[in-house]
Amino acid sequence: MQKISIIIVNYNDQKWLKKLFDSIKSQTYTNYEIIVVDNDSTDNSVDFIERNYTKAKLYRSKNLGYGNAANTGSKQATGEFLIFLNPDIYLEEDFLEKVIKEYNGISEKETFGTMGVLVYGYDKQPIPKKNYDCYGGTIDIMAVGYPAKKGKSIIFNGGSPFFIKRDLYLKTGGFCPNIFLYNEDTDFGLRLMLYGYKHYFCESTKFYHYVGGTTGAYSPKKIEWYIVGELNTILNNFNWLLFISLPVHTCFFIAVLLFYLLSGKMEFVKAILRGYKNIFTHFGKILRFRRVVQANRKRSDFVILKRMHYGLSRITIDSILTRIKS
Repeated sequence: MQKISIIIVNYNDQKWLKKLFDSIKSQTYTNYEIIVVDNDSTDNSVDFIERNYTKAKLYRSKNLGYGNAANTGSKQATGEFLIFLNPDIYLEEDFLEKVIKEYNGISEKETFGTMGVLVYGYDKQPIPKKNYDCYGGTIDIMAVGYPAKKGKSIIFNGGSPFFIKRDLYLKTGGFCPNIFLYNEDTDFGLRLMLYGYKHYFCESTKFYHYVGGTTGAYSPKKIEWYIVGELNTILNNFNWLLFISLPVHTCFFIAVLLFYLLSGKMEFVKAILRGYKNIFTHFGKILRFRRVVQANRKRSDFVILKRMHYGLSRITIDSILTRIKS
């Protein structure tokens, strides 16, 4: 029986943990381990886990963001496969069993990248297909993720949860260490696609997600993270598309900055400026990461272009997500 390492990145998410852990304990597939990486929580998460879930391997870390914590967990894992779970989700009882079965049915395992799973709302209600037909993700010209349609070639699977071989995750560098939060899954999936790997999707089981449960509502901090994540994704992965993507992204956020400036919302103005400052401050690290990606890619930007969403996802995605309430 193949072993799965379940990696949970936690930051002040005690209120979600019981439901998630209980859904893991009820799995029909039993060969798994649980690894929790705590990003310096200030609530009672750590004590709660230590008291109630003693079999979980708990690692404490400074808060260096989701991707870096996930990378820490992957290095400690002993399973053949990794599954990353946010605290604000819970699973069907057959989740692990069906994902493993789906993987074992794939013939081209040497090019297997990741596997995504169907998402429902936290109240178990299906997400309206006409609004959020999510079978993996694609991106727009700004490297913002957008739900992919069923049957279409996808660019990435969402980071919680997705299923991947541990060796592949480590070999390809895991989540980009320069992204604190948001777009780390988009960047990683795009990188794997450029390296020649394929993404798959499992419809035979599902998980339930309280969208925004762990990160909260739209805020200045979120817009800062969006900018950093999107620009890292563009700079890491695009080749000639850079010359289209960067001007579009810059013009878009100049317009947003002016809107907030005229509206007197200076906290959002400062957040946008901090996002761009982050890119300039860490530009050397970003270039080093980019060189690795570009040296190992096997596919051109034309492949990205063929799978791209033609529209600006940033304008529409927030209105879509507001419909997924639990």
